Amino acid sequence: MFKKIIKLNLFLVLTLSMMITSTLANSSQDSITRSENLNPFHWEVLDFSKEIQNKIKKDKTYEPFFTDDISRTGIKKLKEGNMYYSKGISLMKSKNYSGAIEQFTLARKSYKRARLNSHNYNYININQALCYAMSGQEKDFAVAIRYLGLVTDKIDKEKDWLYNLAIAYYNIDENDLAISNLSKAIRLDINYLQAYITLEAIYRKSGSKNNADKVRDRMETAEAKLIKKYQKKSGKKTIKSETKSTFSLEGLQPDITLLKIVKTD
Repeated sequence: MFKKIIKLNLFLVLTLSMMITSTLANSSQDSITRSENLNPFHWEVLDFSKEIQNKIKKDKTYEPFFTDDISRTGIKKLKEGNMYYSKGISLMKSKNYSGAIEQFTLARKSYKRARLNSHNYNYININQALCYAMSGQEKDFAVAIRYLGLVTDKIDKEKDWLYNLAIAYYNIDENDLAISNLSKAIRLDINYLQAYITLEAIYRKSGSKNNADKVRDRMETAEAKLIKKYQKKSGKKTIKSETKSTFSLEGLQPDITLLKIVKTD
């Protein structure tokens, strides 16, 4: 009885191990072929640009916004503004957009005293515009447009911010500007599948089937190349069926029982 229990436990462990291995294999594959799991218009709250985030990681004292020449008072106001900004981001993530707008407004007052240049306001402009755009009320759309109009062309180098910029434009019924920014994001990264999915959806909703199909084709081509690159990197090879040449011999197979021994030969 005891041996049977041990064998059963061993079997369960082996089965579980095989299931985990299979799951990990599938998940690694899904990381490449994930377009089927993506939803159009999905977006996430962004804090600062990746460039700034990397600098913050390397230097803990680095401030999240660039400044040219800042006084002691300016540094104090910069820190104060960053505090309000961080609170706004937290509220935004919990979808408390009105609360986030209040914190962003306070942050702006502090940033104004810190004398930041126009490029420094790109991130707060986009996030605050998103908050107004997500309210769904037309009276807020005009305010969103005003903040989006303040975004400088420096943002054109950051694909994730271009994507969120496009989402803001889409939510205030500015489809052409949404399409433009999504196209810029894809040019920065031809494998940006989420941008493809959303761009295709905008075209289909607007009745532009040909453009939607073109976007779908481009995405599938990019995704196929991505899968091929992954397979090559991981050492996986496509198994090809090889046909070997076979030879058929004519005649009867000899039977030893029928052999005749010739003694006089």
